[in-house]
Amino acid sequence: MGFLAKSIEKLTQPRLALGIVVVVVAAVLPLSGWLLTRQPTKPIDLTSIPDHSIITWQLNGQELQVEVVNTPASIQQGLGGREKLDIDDVGTGGMLFVFSEPGRPIFWMKDMRFAIDIIWLNEGEIVGIDENVQPPAAGTPDSQLETFPAPRSVDMALEMLPGKLD
Repeated sequence: MGFLAKSIEKLTQPRLALGIVVVVVAAVLPLSGWLLTRQPTKPIDLTSIPDHSIITWQLNGQELQVEVVNTPASIQQGLGGREKLDIDDVGTGGMLFVFSEPGRPIFWMKDMRFAIDIIWLNEGEIVGIDENVQPPAAGTPDSQLETFPAPRSVDMALEMLPGKLD
């Protein structure tokens, strides 16, 4: 092989290798930047969002539109006095009670006008369900209202129309 052919061969191989490196870097660089800047998804702190906010929330893989209540007054009022579950018009919905501390709350159906399921939750897991809880008869004194205690310590409860949770 002549001198000129050897010189061209030496120049071509490094340029080819450099070209491959440039193409690979150009392809990988955007992906590596995305991986480095991507933050892990953090769960929403439901105690810090505004009371009565409507949010999209997932339970057991089912997407729900829920109204969050997280103040003592709103938790005490619950769905009492409402004619219907307002957000039911948007599909599966309910009221999500978020307690500031885990405990064993006791619910009742004071001033309720429709049946509900009460889903008791701890750390996002269902720990109990009171199904198809009926409203009290009109005029039932508070002292005679049936109570529904959480089956164990919970940090949230979800009230929704009966049978809406898959």
